[in-house]
Amino acid sequence: MLGEFASLYGDIGLTGCIVACFLWLIYTMNTRATSQAQSLENLRVENESQSSAIAEILKEIESQTQIVVKLIERHNKSDDNAERRSEKLIENAEKRHNIIIGEVNDVTDSLNYLKGRLNGKGM
Repeated sequence: MLGEFASLYGDIGLTGCIVACFLWLIYTMNTRATSQAQSLENLRVENESQSSAIAEILKEIESQTQIVVKLIERHNKSDDNAERRSEKLIENAEKRHNIIIGEVNDVTDSLNYLKGRLNGKGM
């Protein structure tokens, strides 16, 4: 390589060597630019296919999210219904309890009255 450069320098001089180096620089830059353009085109095509795949995945995720939200809402409604039933049962049990306590108090009063009458006559 050095020998070729020395031979070229001898034939065309310093200006010719600088021009030859400049032309070689332009050629290599053009070759690199063409290679980079091809690589960018390949990446663009690959990106388009990945973008469509990502769009499909996002649609699927959105669909599954909607399903999960509906299931959660249904579960919450079911919990609300169960809670209302539980509250009604508790209210009814408290009412029955109060009625029974009232009846027991009435029976206790009657029993105490009868005891008092028996104790009063027995003397």
